[in-house]
Amino acid sequence: MSQNCGQLTSMDEESLSIVIGTCREGFGTKGMARLVRRLAESDEGNCAEFLLMGTVEEIPESEDRLALLEQLEFTDGQSRLKGRVSQLVGEIKTSLGEFRQASEHLRRARELQPADPRVWNSLANLTLDSQGDPLKAREYAKKAVALSEDAEARVRGACLMTLGRVLQRMGLTYPARTNFARSVAVYETAENRLHLGSILLAREVRDPNAAVELKRAETLAVLANKEDVLQEVRRLLASMDSAGSEGGKEAAAGDSMPQ
Repeated sequence: MSQNCGQLTSMDEESLSIVIGTCREGFGTKGMARLVRRLAESDEGNCAEFLLMGTVEEIPESEDRLALLEQLEFTDGQSRLKGRVSQLVGEIKTSLGEFRQASEHLRRARELQPADPRVWNSLANLTLDSQGDPLKAREYAKKAVALSEDAEARVRGACLMTLGRVLQRMGLTYPARTNFARSVAVYETAENRLHLGSILLAREVRDPNAAVELKRAETLAVLANKEDVLQEVRRLLASMDSAGSEGGKEAAAGDSMPQ
């Protein structure tokens, strides 16, 4: 099995997507859960987590993701996988607005995996989205960024984006912009491009590169099938077009006024 795992973990994203899609069609959600458990039981923890994450990312609906995750049970000796599942469930519960349950899962994840930056990042997002203490959210986000120093680029990029969100909520526009830009530089996504483009539109910034960032976010959102991000990007672009049109009318009216 180790050889097969090596082949699996060395796949590029497109190849992995095809393999997981084929497995899901053949095995179904329950079958994928059994496969992840089997890999974990055979001491292939890295492979189990890799397959788990790939499978979760291939499932678009939050409820379907939960259906998979809630079928996974690991032994006490598999604390990393238990913590990872708790963190993922907490993250999904946060996105669904089920904050009390999200808090319970993330508390468990923190107990099991206190050095995992993804846990602290999820805690920061939970605190932010549930209108909790912004200072506590900043504490969690900073801890996530510190712990992500040696993490994979995707994880570090997400942690920097969350810190940017927290700082923006606190009214710290320029530090927020810096962290959004750092996030994009580390690992570009539709989400961090959207946040960067959005903050460049802020009244105190008014950066002409806002449209460039939003156009890039639009392209990435289409490629990643991120409909919610795409709608927000297009709303902002439309508002920019509207503002530009109004500004043009005012300038034309000004030019036609008698001197």
